[in-house]
Amino acid sequence: MNPLRNTKHICLYKPLGMTPLQAIQQLRKEHPEYENQKIGYAGRLDPMAEGVLLCMVGDGNKLREEYIGLDKTYDVTAILGFSTDSYDLLGLVTDSSTEIHTHEFEKSVLKLANTTIHQPYPPYSSQPVDGIPLYKRARMGLPYDLSTIPHKEREIYEVSLLGRYSLTPDQLLTDIQEKVDIVTGDFRQELIIRTWEKLLISPIHNITAIKARIRCSSGTFIRTLINDLGKKAGSGACVHSLVRTQIGEFSLTDAIRLYPPR
Repeated sequence: MNPLRNTKHICLYKPLGMTPLQAIQQLRKEHPEYENQKIGYAGRLDPMAEGVLLCMVGDGNKLREEYIGLDKTYDVTAILGFSTDSYDLLGLVTDSSTEIHTHEFEKSVLKLANTTIHQPYPPYSSQPVDGIPLYKRARMGLPYDLSTIPHKEREIYEVSLLGRYSLTPDQLLTDIQEKVDIVTGDFRQELIIRTWEKLLISPIHNITAIKARIRCSSGTFIRTLINDLGKKAGSGACVHSLVRTQIGEFSLTDAIRLYPPR
């Protein structure tokens, strides 16, 4: 299947480090036939996430709500023992622990299958509260008050564990430096890397990483899910990597690849 043949939608593979808008700009550069076409997208992917990004072209934008409502599938890797304010590596560490409860975390992951959750928007998201996006409120030092943050009902359909492995502090720091470095725009990159460097340079145990596959309803924040599961397990956790592998019937095999930002 050639994902560029359909005039109403394009299935892209958004690279790590790009925002969806940057991915669309890159698509226009690589495929000039879309330079003057109206292109939107259904289902945002954060800069630290990659994978399937479904874009609408021209009149296809009228189908946006239909596309947005499609189920999503993600492969996520979480590292235990660290919590960040963004719930992924592109955040400042808010807590760390040497007490790692691996089995409790894995059990909590599996218990998510066939459940309904009420999920607040994370502090680093574009959802506005009192007219100000949450990420701007966080940078302004305004409180993240769950009583005023919008909550949405989400469905978790299927969950499976894909594996467990260890990272040395040096390996994790290299991953963080490489991933954060390719993100363009102001995301506090220098401060984030300095914070991780100070934390990981001291003697520290190897880091446990857990990989899982989650199929869920539209709008589910996987990084919020991982943060909440880390709290529940008593270890803390944040997202190390996140790949959206499917939106409805659109999968990685349908997606066209873009050149990475650098």
